[in-house]
Formats: sequence, C-alpha cells, structure tokens
Amino acid sequence: MKIKIFIIILLFISFLGYGQDEEKYYLSAMEAYNTKNFDRAKILFEEFNTKYPDSKYKPSVLLKLAELQTDFFISEKLFNQVMKDYKDTEYEAEAIFELGRIYFGRGEHLKCQENMDKIINKFSNTVWIEPAYYYYLLSLNVQGKYQEMEKLYKEYFEKGFYLYKNRIKNVYADMKFKNGAYEECILIYKDILAEKDNEKYIYIPQIYKRLAICYEKLKDVNGKNKYEYDLKQFYPNSIEAKNITDTAEEIKIIEDKKDIPVYKNFIKKETVERKIFYTIQIGAFTNERFAQQTVDKLKNKNYNVFTKQDGKFIKVYVGRFDTKEDVEKFANDFSKKEKIISYLIKQAWD
Repeated sequence: MKIKIFIIILLFISFLGYGQDEEKYYLSAMEAYNTKNFDRAKILFEEFNTKYPDSKYKPSVLLKLAELQTDFFISEKLFNQVMKDYKDTEYEAEAIFELGRIYFGRGEHLKCQENMDKIINKFSNTVWIEPAYYYYLLSLNVQGKYQEMEKLYKEYFEKGFYLYKNRIKNVYADMKFKNGAYEECILIYKDILAEKDNEKYIYIPQIYKRLAICYEKLKDVNGKNKYEYDLKQFYPNSIEAKNITDTAEEIKIIEDKKDIPVYKNFIKKETVERKIFYTIQIGAFTNERFAQQTVDKLKNKNYNVFTKQDGKFIKVYVGRFDTKEDVEKFANDFSKKEKIISYLIKQAWD
C-alpha cells in the first residue's frame, strides 16, 4: 500500500514538473516575441508546438506562428487551422481578423471585407469588433462601394461604439472628399481636430491639409489660409507643410493592429510625368528584418529588387518591365526557379 502511495506521489510531482516546464517554455517564447526577437520567437514557438501538441497554449502559439511567417500561404494555412480547431472561440475570431488584415495589406480587399463581415455578424462581443468595422470601411472605400460605406458608418455609431470613432470618421471623410462633399468633410475633420491631443492613430498634418483643400474648393480663401497657417505652425517639418501648394494628393490609410500610428501619405504632382512599369510583389512583411533578409538574398542573385513602405507593411518587389506580357513571363520563370508560389503582378510608377 505504501509503495502504491509513493508511486502516485511521484507521478503527481512529475506531472506538476511537466506543467511547469511547459509554461516556462511558453513564457520564454513570449518574452522573445515581446522583445522583438522574432527569429528566436519563431524557433521557440515551433519547438513548443512539436513538444507540447496538446497544450492549452496551442491556439495562442499557432496564432503567433501565423503572424511570424514570411510565406503568406503558410500563414494563411495556420490561421485556417485555428479557425477549424477552435471554432466559436475568441481564437477563431482573432484568426479571422488577422487574416483579413493581411488580405488588406496584400490588396485583396474583397477577401478582407468578407473576413470583417464574419467578425461583425458572428463575433460582435469580442475585442475585434471595432477594428473589423474599420477595415471593412477601408476595403469598401478602396473598392468604391460608397453606398455600403454609408450604411456601415451609420451602423457603427448606432451601436454605440467609440474606440475607433476618429479612425472611422477619417475613412468616411476620405470617401466624402473623393465625392466632392467638402462641407461635410470640413465638419468631420474639425471633429477630429477637436480631439487631436488625445488621438495618436490619426496623422494630423493630413487633416489640416485636407481642410485647406476643402476651403479652397469652396472658394473660401480665409478658411484655406487659416488651416495652411496652422499646418505650418504646428507641423513645420511635415511633408504636407513643405508642399503646401500641392492640392492634388493620394492617400493611403492603414492601421497597425497594436499601438503604432502608421498612416502613410503620398504627395503627387500632376505636372510630373510618371513612368509606368510592371513588377511582381513577392511579399508584404510586418517584420523589417524578414523583409531585408529576402531583399539581400535576391540581390545576391543579381535580381532587381526594391521595397515600398505601405502602412505597417514593407512590400518587396522584383523586376521592372515595360509590358505586362514581359512581367508575366518573368514571374512564371522566377517562381519556378526560386520556388516562390506567392506573388502578385503589379503596375507601378517611379
């Protein structure tokens, strides 16, 4: 009897030790992730997934692994695994949202819209609900689906949401601006400026410039001069202040999933002739180190490689071709030679 009790105690102690090892391993991987040692974090999460296949931490590990991938299709596969294995949980909601956010970064706006629609209709009680409205509106705006934007914008505020209200207003104002509703734009932009001191997710110089343009379109010289003056006073080193006379502009609005404002603004001058060319996009990275590794690897093979920052994404491109036929032929040969199956053919300009 004493022997049996002793064995049970040993087994219990071993079980406790196993659980502690599992937790320490997971916390070690998370520490590497939180300190931005992403290469180390990826290795630790992969090892953890192999060593503890039935762990309570597995869904979190799979989500982190999906985020840390440099191959989109592997990332997509991992997110889909979470959706399948952890159905009707917050893990499924996070996987749907994060995959939708990546779709947006890749320019697959319809897929992004579909994912955000799932969050709104199935996971409205999760933390992903407000950012889902935001990305849904961004996707609709890019696609020119303005009537749907009107409906979704109204729905957001009717439901009493507020955490993303200024970001939502900014996207909506962008739509109104494109459609020449300058008086409505002015009201919205002024609302945003009223809270600018507490707003770290909006690129404020752009708001001042938009207001100046709106007043100019309405032939209100005093309003135009006021906001141009304020822009120069408050943000003298901004590109908007330095290009104050440029009224033609193109805006891209993308938001980081955490706490970094990543609005990216491009100023274009209509008087400058743009040289059009074709290229292939082989990646959209959130990790600068991963992006640079890809660039270095291909440059060492004498490929023409360049990158463009698009919000939180660093997009990697290969080749510059005069015709679509030339880039399609190159893309086919390149993907076979380098074993890269994830690419997008893009039209670009200098």
